This record gives sequence, C-alpha cells and structure tokens, in this order.
Amino acid sequence: MNIFEKVFRFKKRSESAGINREAERASVAGAWNEEFVEPTETLTVRDIEQLYDSSVLLKKYVRGIINEILRFDIVAVPIKGYEGDRSTARKVEYLNSLLSSPNDKETFREIREMYLKDLLLFGRGGIELQPAAQDTNLVTAMYAIPGYCIRLNVDQAGNFKDKEKAYKIVSTLDPSKVISTFPFNSLVYFTFDKLSDQVYPSSPIFAIQNELNADIAASQSLRNGMNDLKSGIICIDRFPNNSLAKLINELKWSTTKRKNFKITAVNRDGKFIDLTNMSVSENLDAQKWLTVKANIFNIPLFRLGLGEKVGSLSAREQKDDLKVLAGMFVQLELDKLNSILVKAKLGYSDVKLTSPSLASKLDYERARIAVRLVNAGIITPNEARTLYLNLPPLASEEANRLQTP
Repeated sequence: MNIFEKVFRFKKRSESAGINREAERASVAGAWNEEFVEPTETLTVRDIEQLYDSSVLLKKYVRGIINEILRFDIVAVPIKGYEGDRSTARKVEYLNSLLSSPNDKETFREIREMYLKDLLLFGRGGIELQPAAQDTNLVTAMYAIPGYCIRLNVDQAGNFKDKEKAYKIVSTLDPSKVISTFPFNSLVYFTFDKLSDQVYPSSPIFAIQNELNADIAASQSLRNGMNDLKSGIICIDRFPNNSLAKLINELKWSTTKRKNFKITAVNRDGKFIDLTNMSVSENLDAQKWLTVKANIFNIPLFRLGLGEKVGSLSAREQKDDLKVLAGMFVQLELDKLNSILVKAKLGYSDVKLTSPSLASKLDYERARIAVRLVNAGIITPNEARTLYLNLPPLASEEANRLQTP
C-alpha cells in the first residue's frame, strides 16, 4: 500500500466497524429534509480532539506533514500574456498584499496551518473571505474556519440549492446554534479524498483509531511505571559507533542489576543487531512492530531517528514520498483558492495563485522523465519537447529520430 492509500485512503464503513453502508446512505438521504445537510460522523469532534491531545505520535506526524507543505509558498502572478499589463500588475500587488497580511491577528502561514490541520484530522477545512463594505467583490480579510463547523446547503447531486446561502457556520460548543451564513464565493471549502456519494468526507483518523488508542494506552503504562510494560524500545540519536558501543555496554551492565530488565536487540542503520538468542522470526517481528508503531502516517523513519533504511524503502525514497504528498496538498490549495478567491470572488481572469517551488519541482520531474524516454529510444527529442516541456520542435532532422539506447 503506497503513502496515499496508507494515510488518506478512507476505509469504506463495513459490517466489521458496526456500520451498514446502506443504512448510512439512508440516514444521509433523510437529512435532505433540512435546508443544510448535517454530517453523519463515525468519530465525533470530541473523539478526534481527544485522540490528538493524547497521542504524542499523532501530533508529531501531523506536524511533520504540515511543515513539509508549508515549505511551498503561495504567491500571485500574472497569467501568460499579461506580464506587462498595468491593470494586471495592480491585481497581482493587491493579491500578494492580502496574502502577506490576511487579517490583523494572523499570517497566511498560520491560516494555512489551521485549515491543513483540519484537513488531516477531520477531512475538511475552510477560509472565510470577508468582503469590503464599499465593494463586496473585494476581500479585506481572510480567516480560517474550523472545518467541522461548516454545513453545506446542497441537493442530492451536490449542487448548491441557494448560492447566496450556500454555507452556514455552527458553534463549536453547540452545533444547533448558527454563527453565520456565507454565499458560495465567500468561503473557500477544502475537502480531501471525499467519496463520490458523500456530502462530507470521513476523518482520516477513522482508519487508524485502533493504532492511536494502543499508542495512548502504552503511553499511559509508561506514566504508571516501567513495571507495567512488558517490552519497550529506546531510540537514540545517531552518534559515533565507538560511543554507541560504549553506551550499549553500559546499558547491558546496568540492566543486569534487575531481573525484569533485559536488552534484546539494537537497531543500527535500520537493521536489528541481536544481542541475545532471539530467533530470526522474533527479530523480524520486533522490526515490523517498530516500523508499524513509528510509521502510522508514513512519515520517513529516518526523520524520527530510527535509521536510514527500514523495510523496503530507503531514506531518499521515503523523503520523495513525503514531497509527493505535500505537493498534492499544495495543488489542492491552489485549485480551490484560484477557483473561489481569484475567479468567483474577485473576478480575475488574468491573475493566478501559484507556488514557485512546486512549479520548479514539476518542471524538473517532467524534464527528467523526458530525458529518460529520449535516451531509451522511446520518443524523439522533438516529441519530448512538445509533450513534456511545452517547447517548439527543432528544425534539425536529428531531433525527429529515435536515439539508439
């Protein structure tokens, strides 16, 4: 299972989870009698908040993903063909000014962090676009809205029944209390990996709640005392081998004083070094247990200080997977912000929001693929230029010939 399936593939609610799919669909259909559709949650907001507050691992993984996403800045630029237009330049300046100071309390980075966290925990998030009093087509401020407080006014096909009252925001303490309503173009609503027959996506935490509860129970056992734990793992930052060997020997010597302590194995560069009479299968089970426990969200294990290689993926491959995941989130952000903020709210057709770092990464990947295909004799240089690099073909006859591998 790849990183996207493992982290954000929402499991279909099955009989094993105690929920019948048809019954769930019927309950959603029953909500159409209301103007705004209410979500049918498998985990309550309180459940998710409690898991997040109690699990050190969950916080670490969410933080790791968000930090990787926030490395990609978002800026406004003119669309190709409008680079020298004065009117376009003023729009770009206005948009970049809004992104640099979205309100008097928060930065846009903080706003992104909030709705990204909502996406990772609840599957949905939002941004309020506050209109100017003198011109409602302009935006004077932006604020993050808790995703779980957003309700949609849509029909069974997912279309807004009233675009001027497309969203409502309910109280975080009392969902029956309405805080405000928004037109369709005054709220940027993010969802991730929503199934086609769902109005609201499921929480990603639903798929791993058992693992999180097990981790919380283990943490509680640590707080109660080491005697309540039958086994444990100590992770030590990388340092010279001679110092590591000395530390291991000291640990072995100190554990001999107490019969209920014993060192079984050492993890070095992602490989377990057996210090006792552990069998091969026991050794593999120990490594598998460590990998599963420390990699619930598939954060590269080398980032957690657990070795350069664990399992079948090298550190570089794990890092590339994390970059792909972050790039997918950034592309989601850009698509929604351009669709709602730039086009629907501001009415700009000559300006777009983009991420320069993401664009350069994609251009590099396309160029790398094109070179490999040309060198392998699969496509000609001119085909690579037009298909992958958006460049005009060369007049040279050689550019239309397949290369000899």
